[in-house]
Amino acid sequence: MRIRRRGVDYEVRGRNYGVFQRHVFQFTVNTMGRLSEVSEFEDIIVKAQPPATEASQTLKTTETEAPLVVRIKDIAKVELSQEAFTTFSGLSGKRAAQINVYTLPGANALTVAEEVRQLMAQMGQKFPLGLKYTVLLDTSTFIKDSIHGVYSALIEAGILVLIVIMLFLQNFRAMLVPATTVPVTIIGAFAAMALLGFTVNLMTLFALILSIGIVVDDAIVIVENASRYIEQGLSPKDAAIKAMSELTGPVLGITLVLTAVFLPASFLPGITGQMFRQFALVIAATALISAINALTLKPAQCALYLRPVSKDKKVNWFYRGFNRIYGAVENRYIGLVSWMVKRPRTMASLFFVAVGFAGWIFARHPTAFLPTEDQGYSVVVAQLPAGASQLRVRQVSADIDAVLKHIPGIKGWITSGGFSDPDSANLSNVVTKYVMYDDWDKRPADLSQARIVAALRERLQSIRKAQFEVLIPPPIPGLGQAGGFQMMLEDRTGVGLGTLEKSAQQIIVAAEKQPGLRGLMTTFNSKSPQLQLHIDRTMTESVGITMNDVFQTLQTYLGSTYVNLFNKFNQSFQVRVQADADYRRRLDDIANLYVANRSQQMVPLGALMDVRRALGSELITHYNLYPAAPLVGNPAPGFSSGEALGIMEGVANANLPQNIGYN
Repeated sequence: MRIRRRGVDYEVRGRNYGVFQRHVFQFTVNTMGRLSEVSEFEDIIVKAQPPATEASQTLKTTETEAPLVVRIKDIAKVELSQEAFTTFSGLSGKRAAQINVYTLPGANALTVAEEVRQLMAQMGQKFPLGLKYTVLLDTSTFIKDSIHGVYSALIEAGILVLIVIMLFLQNFRAMLVPATTVPVTIIGAFAAMALLGFTVNLMTLFALILSIGIVVDDAIVIVENASRYIEQGLSPKDAAIKAMSELTGPVLGITLVLTAVFLPASFLPGITGQMFRQFALVIAATALISAINALTLKPAQCALYLRPVSKDKKVNWFYRGFNRIYGAVENRYIGLVSWMVKRPRTMASLFFVAVGFAGWIFARHPTAFLPTEDQGYSVVVAQLPAGASQLRVRQVSADIDAVLKHIPGIKGWITSGGFSDPDSANLSNVVTKYVMYDDWDKRPADLSQARIVAALRERLQSIRKAQFEVLIPPPIPGLGQAGGFQMMLEDRTGVGLGTLEKSAQQIIVAAEKQPGLRGLMTTFNSKSPQLQLHIDRTMTESVGITMNDVFQTLQTYLGSTYVNLFNKFNQSFQVRVQADADYRRRLDDIANLYVANRSQQMVPLGALMDVRRALGSELITHYNLYPAAPLVGNPAPGFSSGEALGIMEGVANANLPQNIGYN
C-alpha cells in the first residue's frame, strides 16, 4: 500500500480541530527550519538512490546496505563569504567596509551628521574586539567650519560698525541709537527667514553680514540730523521731530530702492535663482525691517537718549586729531563737488563714459559659476585598460596607497575599488580614492589645496599602469560629481558606440593643446572585451528547453543565483549558488555547461549556441535620451570656468562630426 504525503496532510488538516479532554498538557512541535552553519549546508542531500519516494524499497534495505546519497559537499564547495565581489574597500591602505550616508532632499546636513555620529558611538561600544570605526570623509565638516567663519564675520562686522559710529559721532549716547538697530534687525531677519521657510545656511548668513552695513545707515542719518538740531538749541524731542520731518521721505526712498535692487534677483530662473533667492529675500526683508525701525523706534530713542552738549566741553586728543584730518578731507571734497557742479555737461559726458567703460570691462571680464573651495578633500580616479581584472585593479590601488603615504598634508584616504566617481556607477577597471587633507588649522599656511593637488598629479605619473585624474569636489555638495566642468557627447543619429568613443578621444586630444584647459578625461570605452552568445532559439525549443532555462543556467553558473536566506549572528543573509572559478575561467567552459530539457535529459549549451569574442562598452550613459560619453576637466590656472566652457565649445564645434552633438 502506498500512502501519499498530500493525502495525509489533507486528512490531518480536515480532522485536526478537536481537543483531547483527558490530557492535561499540550506541546509545540519544532524542527529545524533555516540552516545557519556551513556544515549543515554541506550535508544537504541532493540525490539519493533508491529514491526517497519509493518507501517500500527503502524499507527492505538490510543493515549492511546503505542508500547511495549525494550531498552538496560531494559536488560543491560551501563557504561563508561576502555577497558580491564586484567592488572592494579600504581605509588608508587597510581593509575596511564602507557605510555611505546621504541626506534626503530638504534634510539638514549638520543634524544628520550629528545623529549618525551619535548612533555610531552607541553601536561602537558593542563592536567585537579588533573592529573599530572612523568617520574620515564628512562633508558637513566644511559646512560647519564655513558657518562658524560666517558667525565670526558677523560679530566682527557688528563691532566694526559700532567703532565707526563712535569715531564719527564721538558721543556714546548717540552711538546707542544705531547700535540697537543691529540686534533688532537681525532678530527681525530671523523671523522673516522662519516665515519664508529658510534655514540658517551660508547664503542667509552672508546676507545678514551685508545687511549689517545697510540697516544702520538709516539710524545714523537720523541721529546725526537730530544731533545737529540739538546743537542749534532745540530740545531732544523737538530735534527728533524736526529731523524726521526731513528724513521720512529719504528713508522710504532708499528702502524702496534697495528692495527694487535685490527683490528681482529672487525671480532668476535655474540654479542661479535657487542660489540667490534666499540671499536676495533676506536682504530685502532686513531693509524693510530697518525702515520700520528707523521710522518708529529711532526717533523715540533720539528724544530719550540724546542730551545737549556744552560748547565748552573739550574732546580728547584722539578725536581732535581725527577731526582735523577729516575736516581737511571734507573741505577738499566740498571743493571738488563744487567744481563738478559748475560743469554739468562735462560731468554728464564723463559719467556716460565711465558707465560705458564699466560695461566694456564687465563684458570682457572672465565669467565663472562659483569659485573653487578647499573642502578638505579631493578625489583621485585611476582607470586601467578595458577588461582589466580586479587583481590588477588591487595592485594599482596598492601603488596609489604607497604614493599617498609620502605626500604632506594628507591624513587619510578611502578606497572604492570598482567604482567610478565621475559616473557614480560601478566600473570594474576603475578605482576611486577620496583623499582627506589635514584640518585647516593644522596645515601650514603655504600648504594649500592647489599645492596638494599638484603634488598628487606629479607623483601619480610614476604609476604607468593606469590613467589618473585628480578631481576637486563641486563647490556645492551634490551639484555635480566634481568641480570644473562636464561635457556630454551625444550620439543623436545612432552612429554607434565606436564612433562616439572616437569623437571623445578627438576632443580630448584637441583640448589638451589648449592652454586654458587641464585634466580632461573620460571613462567611456567601447572596446571592453566581451563574449557574445548567439543562441539557436529554434534548436533550443525543439529539444524541449525554454529560453528561460538557458538564461537561468548562464546566470547561475557564470554569475550567481539567489536561493533563499540563512540565519547567522542574529541576522538574515543570502544563500547564492554559482559555478566554481575553475569551471568558468575559459571560453570553452560555457559550451560545457548543461541544462535539463523537459524529459530531464542533460543537454550541453555548446549544442545550442555559438560563443564569440566581441568588444563593447561596460557602462553606457544616456543623456537627453541619447547614448552619451561624459568628458570631465578643469580650467587651467589663471582661467575661469566660463572661459574653459567657451574653449570647449570651440573645440567641439571644430572637431565633432555632424551626427555627434554635445551639451
